[in-house]
Amino acid sequence: MIAPDRPAAHKSWFRRASSIGLVLIAAALAFLAFLIWNGSRLLDAPLAALAGDRMVPAHDELFAADALRVFVCGSSSPLATPDRAKTCIGVIANGRILLFDTGAGSMRNIENWRLKPERISHVFLTHFHSDHFADLDEVAVQSWIMGRSEPITVFGGEGVERVVEGYNQALALDAGYRNAYGTERFFPIAAATLRPHPISPLPGRAVPVFREGKLVVSAFAVDHGIVKPALGYEVRYGDRRIVISGDTRRNPGLETIAEQTDVLFHEAYSGRLTEIIGKGARQSGNARMQYILGKAGDYHTPSEDFSELAGSTRARRVVMYHLAPPPDNFVMKRIFLSGMPDNVTLAEDGQLFTLRPGETGIDESWIAAP
Repeated sequence: MIAPDRPAAHKSWFRRASSIGLVLIAAALAFLAFLIWNGSRLLDAPLAALAGDRMVPAHDELFAADALRVFVCGSSSPLATPDRAKTCIGVIANGRILLFDTGAGSMRNIENWRLKPERISHVFLTHFHSDHFADLDEVAVQSWIMGRSEPITVFGGEGVERVVEGYNQALALDAGYRNAYGTERFFPIAAATLRPHPISPLPGRAVPVFREGKLVVSAFAVDHGIVKPALGYEVRYGDRRIVISGDTRRNPGLETIAEQTDVLFHEAYSGRLTEIIGKGARQSGNARMQYILGKAGDYHTPSEDFSELAGSTRARRVVMYHLAPPPDNFVMKRIFLSGMPDNVTLAEDGQLFTLRPGETGIDESWIAAP
């Protein structure tokens, strides 16, 4: 008996497999060519749907109910950090957004959260260090592009006219271009400008500077060392109240104003962390940073004072913000909060505090990007 020709059978199977493989490769190449030629058209529908979704403002619920809502749009100090914008506290009430400082990156947060930037109507500056107003141009332009039809009023101490005029001049050409091709209907030129509103508050006394129904914003002077003027703000909505310190060292007048407030947002630096980083700067020969860190206590409030500060004000909630150095890991956060009572916390970008008139509770949640 003659055995089968196994090599011949194997060759036949290999030829069939090769033919199938070539067909599959040809089909794949043809499909790839189709995608290259028509791929953009195939993606048109899903991309249009995605773009349409991104154009729909989110968080309608934040503007609907009768409440005072306060969000952290920037929690950092001048030191750069990837997870924190520089100083900004936002207030939502009466269907509008008020911003207390506009540090770099704060408008990016508001846009990413799709918080209806066209509702921004007033900005309240605490002082004129750049980390407190560097996003004023983005606030002006982006809110206008998204539909704001009235100028933004910018409150601040003496000098706010110079700051606002500088931004208006810098943005004048941009506004002219957009008005020319967008027409007055979509880009009313009068709304493109910022409008300064200088105020001169006194220490230890909150003086109303803006009223609208239940909403009242008052200003008072604080102690930021050689930086003058330096302001803090009190925001009332019915019987609910928050206080924003601005940059300041321990200030008895501020603490009197903040007595029994619902939420006190108070700037803070960690004395311990500043000392540690200062030692590192000295060891590395960085005299500039060593000098800057050594001066922090001259015009800021150490976190080590916050247990006493929380007790003296009896605020329901104390939120440390304008955090220096930014506590972006577990160890640094533990150092900041060491020895603190339970009502003291660290600000984080996206925190949301909801206060309803006639109640005493404080609802704490987060604003998330849709």
